Amino acid sequence: MISYTVKHHIPGRIRVHIPMLKSMTMAELKVLAEKISADNRSEGIKDISANPLTGSITIMYDPSAIDIYAYIKDLAASEELHHLTLRGRENRPY
Repeated sequence: MISYTVKHHIPGRIRVHIPMLKSMTMAELKVLAEKISADNRSEGIKDISANPLTGSITIMYDPSAIDIYAYIKDLAASEELHHLTLRGRENRPY
């Protein structure tokens, strides 16, 4: 499971802190954000952006179309996304 903390939430926009994002490259973050966005556009997700400096993602969504807390919980439990976030870490010097 991916560790996360909800930092800010108003209906339609939520910011989630994910500590492991800070160690990801921009290319890895782009792949991760694209994978999440491509899989979930039809479920009420409008946009997802990642910020490696803060270690957070911001999700813009339609509050009438999705339970955002259930969505985030499902993402955190996703084996595929967990694998994407860990890919290449074992050979890095940090």
